[in-house]
This record gives sequence, structure tokens and C-alpha cells, in this order.
Amino acid sequence: MLSIKIRHMATLVLLNGAPGSGKSTLARRFAQERPLTLARFVEVALVSSHNDVVGRFEPRSTESEAPEHVAAAALQLRSGGREELIAMYHRMLLVIEERPQTHLIISIENAIDSAYAQLRAVAEGDRNGTP
Repeated sequence: MLSIKIRHMATLVLLNGAPGSGKSTLARRFAQERPLTLARFVEVALVSSHNDVVGRFEPRSTESEAPEHVAAAALQLRSGGREELIAMYHRMLLVIEERPQTHLIISIENAIDSAYAQLRAVAEGDRNGTP
């Protein structure tokens, strides 16, 4: 039997920060120091309507036991509740509007296969397969 020793598991790193804070520089350096790491950066935004965002978030924030959902619900309550969630959504759209390289994927409830196909098309460089 072939035994393979894995030194590094694949890691997805999401870097957040203001423009000019060093996100791209850090990502490139991280990729350079790790063999087989892709150095292609793709920006993707999942979008829908603010009503859809609230309609999907609120039940999940009260019904889910997943730690990330519980933490997100607590943060939302501390930050201003439903009104702030809607305002945050609109601010995200303003940011996206200023970043023409961002690929948009329309997020539709219970249509994860479609969103995943679009994500794969973007990640694999098929610009024709993106919305």
C-alpha cells in the first residue's frame, strides 16, 4: 500500500481589510512560500436582494446551532439588528460597484448547485460561465 505523508492541508484564507492595507501583497507572499498554491486571485460576491438576505438570515440566526451562525446572530443584534443588516447589504453593493473585477453570483435560496457551478466557472477561469 502506498503511504503518503501530508505536510500541509489546503487552507482557505479570507483576508479582509481596507483598500491598500496589504491583502493582495500578503496573499501573493503566502502563495509564493507554498508550492502548488495558486497565485491567481478571484474576487466573488454572492448577491441577492436585501429582503432575501434578511429572510434567509433571520431564521438561521434563531434556529441554527452552528457556532458560526450563533456568532453571526449575536454580532447582528449587537450591531443594530435587522436595520443594520440591510444597511450593511447596501454598503456591500456600493463596494462591489467600485470593484469592476468582482464576479457576481446570484444567490438563490435552495439553489446551491447553481451557485456552486458559477463559482467553479469563475475559479477555473471560464469568464463566459459567470453571470
